[in-house]
Amino acid sequence: RVEQRVEQRVPSMLLLGGRSLLRSPTLRVARAPTLLMAVAARALSAPALPRPPSISAAFDSGNIEVKDVACGSDDAHTFTLKIRPDAYTHGTDKTAHFQWFHFRASGVRGKKCTFVLENAGDASYPEGWEDYKTVASYDRLDWFRIASTEYKDGKLSWTLEPERDSVWF
Repeated sequence: RVEQRVEQRVPSMLLLGGRSLLRSPTLRVARAPTLLMAVAARALSAPALPRPPSISAAFDSGNIEVKDVACGSDDAHTFTLKIRPDAYTHGTDKTAHFQWFHFRASGVRGKKCTFVLENAGDASYPEGWEDYKTVASYDRLDWFRIASTEYKDGKLSWTLEPERDSVWF
């Protein structure tokens, strides 16, 4: 039966208070759309699980490489990152040029996050990092500067405790 096949594929979504929605008297006569609505309602009513922190540059203009993510037990995270070289610059003067970064950190709301760009000193214009302040946004429309940005010993770093789950830099 179709009901049995569906239940075997997604059993955790079809349980409501330990009872199968497919065997519920109110859903026995239900058709597939009603069943799907019940499953969706159950999924939406479940409390959201905390997401582990992550870094992504998988979007247009994204540019970063993740070297390490250290999650502390005290809700502090350290992200060690590298700026990726620009494509197609090696042939111009046998140097892989890089200067910019753009990425999203997720699963970070209310966590003290430190970001370290470990290869900033190897950038095409490392003097550009002096007095630089990283720019961040929660919606990619409104941007703000991060005062804690520091360039020292060839590394660019900043610390932020984001107000939202995702933040772009």
